[in-house]
Amino acid sequence: MSSIMMALEDLKKDAWRRRETDYIMPIWLPFLPTILVVVGIIAMFSSAFVGAFAVIGLIQFFMGIILIFIGAIVGIFVIYKWINRRNDHFKRQHLFLGALLDILKGLSQQKGVNTDVLIAQIERDYREAEVEETEKSAVLWGYLTSVSFMSSLVLHSALLEQRLLQA
Repeated sequence: MSSIMMALEDLKKDAWRRRETDYIMPIWLPFLPTILVVVGIIAMFSSAFVGAFAVIGLIQFFMGIILIFIGAIVGIFVIYKWINRRNDHFKRQHLFLGALLDILKGLSQQKGVNTDVLIAQIERDYREAEVEETEKSAVLWGYLTSVSFMSSLVLHSALLEQRLLQA
């Protein structure tokens, strides 16, 4: 009976750990990078109407670049938090299923009920989850999403600088 009680305590701990450790992302935060980038692009392109060499046009152009850069950083943060939360979720789920299997085995032995088929199926799902739900690197995914965005931004600014030098 004590092994069942210990497994029940593990289940309770795993359920409470979710409430304590999960980061609840505000609903608006994933949309913020897109909004910042769009506003930055609008600011950059509208600076051409003010005049390429006017002080206000240059300030507006660089503010657009800054907004795009801030949008990229916020986007990296959002991706990092999503991947990190996913990894934590799968770890907790794995612990939860392990404790649930222990309880099921203990109760079936205690009651004398044959649940070998059910336990074998749950153990197979448990092992499949172990293989399929591997941990993803949150830092790597944040970096990969930023590289494609940043490389296009650097290329655009280099081409723009070359165009300004030719003019």
